[in-house]
Amino acid sequence: MFKKGNTAFTKASFLNDLYSNVEIHNPADNKRTVDTGHSQFDLAFQFTADGADLVSDPTAFTFFINHVEQEWVTEDGVTYPKRNYTNIEFEKCGETHFSYDNLDEIKRIGVDNYYCFKHKNYSIGGSFYSPKYHYLEMKLRRCVSGASSCKSDSEIEALVKASRFSMAIVNTVVDLKDYKKPVQYMIDDGLFWELVPDFRKKTDIFLRKNEASFEDNYVQLGFPKEEEFYQVAETNDRFESESSKGDMLSIYLRIDKITDTYERQIYSIGELLGQAGGFYGALVGIGSVFLFIFSERLFVSSVLRKIYQIDSWQEKEKLDKKLRERHRKEYKNQFIQYKPDGRKVKVPYTQSEKFHHQAFEDIKRMNYLEANSEGNQFKENVLERCEQSMRERKVFKYGYKDILHYLFCCAFCRRKRSMRLKPGFREHLYFEIGQEKLLDELDCVTIIKAVRQLKLLTAVLLNKRQKFLMKFQRNNVIDSSSSGTSDEGQMNIIDLMASKNKKHVEIVNKKINKVIESFCDKPFQEIDKRVISGIVKKRFSDSDNENENDHDSRVNIGSSILEDEAKIKYLNNQERKLRYPSQEQARYRCFVCPVAQTLWRTCWDDRKACRIWRW
Repeated sequence: MFKKGNTAFTKASFLNDLYSNVEIHNPADNKRTVDTGHSQFDLAFQFTADGADLVSDPTAFTFFINHVEQEWVTEDGVTYPKRNYTNIEFEKCGETHFSYDNLDEIKRIGVDNYYCFKHKNYSIGGSFYSPKYHYLEMKLRRCVSGASSCKSDSEIEALVKASRFSMAIVNTVVDLKDYKKPVQYMIDDGLFWELVPDFRKKTDIFLRKNEASFEDNYVQLGFPKEEEFYQVAETNDRFESESSKGDMLSIYLRIDKITDTYERQIYSIGELLGQAGGFYGALVGIGSVFLFIFSERLFVSSVLRKIYQIDSWQEKEKLDKKLRERHRKEYKNQFIQYKPDGRKVKVPYTQSEKFHHQAFEDIKRMNYLEANSEGNQFKENVLERCEQSMRERKVFKYGYKDILHYLFCCAFCRRKRSMRLKPGFREHLYFEIGQEKLLDELDCVTIIKAVRQLKLLTAVLLNKRQKFLMKFQRNNVIDSSSSGTSDEGQMNIIDLMASKNKKHVEIVNKKINKVIESFCDKPFQEIDKRVISGIVKKRFSDSDNENENDHDSRVNIGSSILEDEAKIKYLNNQERKLRYPSQEQARYRCFVCPVAQTLWRTCWDDRKACRIWRW
């Protein structure tokens, strides 16, 4: 049913009015006129006798070509046709002067030895009784006897009996079963004339201007592919006695009064829907699908807006062509194996991933630096990173425009990797990931496990009296002053951060500063470290704190790979005269461990060594 072979073909013929006025200035736009300069139509000819070329032998025959423009004029009450003749020069075709693409076929037929027109910009149109009439005239005339330069009558008659006038035309044929190139061009060498002594042959060659319309798409919107082409439709031969001028062959190239129109239409989805339930039913079905997609995605996006957040840092990173190419190359090599502990560590390649990975590494190093003098300064650095990560959060928004983009740009056909590398499809990627995460958390098995764990924690942490009092909490009472909002207030704190109201933003900033300062006043507890780690890392476990003995070696190796590239560029742009770091550089030095400070001083003195260490 869906094969392109199941198509509808039609051919219609129309009669053109050739008697009305013909426009000469722009014949390419006129269906009653043929302009060979704007088409692939071309012709070539040869006149031979026993293999000898007679066109170039003026002692026997003379051949000439004229472009005739006829116009009816009236003088002294008499109307007669007035003709203007323009001579057209010709030359050997060779391999370049014949308008045909297949050079092998030109050589196989021998058209390269034919004669072609030097100038191909001529127009034909109208008829004999139309106000303007254009046609092409080709005449072969024998050399008149009695002239000193002519051969004898017996010699010319012998050449006439052995002569043959041949013509090769670029003709067209329509193959409606060919969906790649339905209009095909070919060399038609079937036209030839054998001359007869004392007789004159006249031939009219009618050139037909045809049109074709092809609708080969499964989804048809009323914009078919249209083509115009020329075709030699028919010829008309006549015999007359030889004229006094010695004309033996006259060929007239004229326009045909009939136009053929070809149409092809494949079996489309519209016809399938029409047969399935009619056009109205098809629209209702398509509208139902669109309504289902809109309602589903809007509902899911409203839930995701209330539950999840996204990192706006990722939105600020513009993925140019070079960065996308680097992502594709590094995507398969994201895991690098370190020799000291044999572990495979995922190396992040975006600024956001580098930032959060480095922040989590700093949190793990706090277990070993809090007892040292640099512990407080390192602690402030960790809190500063966490504060920056908190301020970069924003609410996930997915609205009508995103859904329309999802439908019309066929985002549902793209993979996650493709959407990740193209900024225009990033919102759809976030939606897919959030939807998967939401469905995973709403799974009945997950909910039952969470409820059971909560019951076990309640049984372990609360005694009988506390459990009894939990049943009478004020939060379970519904009265006129009750509110259905959460404990965080009527608006989400992430919404307040993106609010246009400066007071709301100021309140949120004060709250964040207050929370961060509360951690600076007291040492970190184990629960504090886990809560802070959850800000910069999605998954963590007790294994993150194991292998304490080889921690320093991992820190040094990880720092050499995960260092920010912008800081490397900043180091390389410094002048060689500066031997020691400035205050701004010293502020950065507190981010690294004491072992890395030694590498810093070495790199500052020798930038070449710094490149080797990839510092």
